[in-house]
Amino acid sequence: MKKGNNFETDKEREDGGNNDNMNKSKMYVVIYNIGKKKNIGNIVRSCVAFNVSEIFVVGRNKKETSFFGSMGTHGYIKIRYFINMIELKQYLNNNNTLLYGCEITNQSIPITEQPFVKNKDTAFLFGNEEQENKLNNYLNPSEDLMKEIDDKRIMRVRKKTENKLANLDNLEFLF
Repeated sequence: MKKGNNFETDKEREDGGNNDNMNKSKMYVVIYNIGKKKNIGNIVRSCVAFNVSEIFVVGRNKKETSFFGSMGTHGYIKIRYFINMIELKQYLNNNNTLLYGCEITNQSIPITEQPFVKNKDTAFLFGNEEQENKLNNYLNPSEDLMKEIDDKRIMRVRKKTENKLANLDNLEFLF
């Protein structure tokens, strides 16, 4: 982890000093709320094949992320980890990167009919059809959803603290 930076990163691809790549817009993929761990590896493999510049993993740290299914391709792409969507959105805003949510709905339009902004870095967040929570909930969270997420975080921290205290109590009996 770099000093003064909250992000963990995997290996970075080097540009090789090619100035042509400096003028091209970059494509990113956001991995968030993935149900099956195998899917992460498959997404990573596709990202490497399509020359995605970087993958953003939201809601999982490096130790929790399994690249099963990537067939070793995760070593060829930069991966950055974010605690939550708010942190990701702040990072994208600071780096002048657009975020497109891609989801199949009745109101969806083909991406060929909706041109992307030319020469602008773009991140893509794909919907999860198995989940009831739609992309809009993550991109524009309601007060209720934010409270629910915060309550779950507090419960996890409390449970972790209780487990540590229980382990300390057990140590006293050993001595």
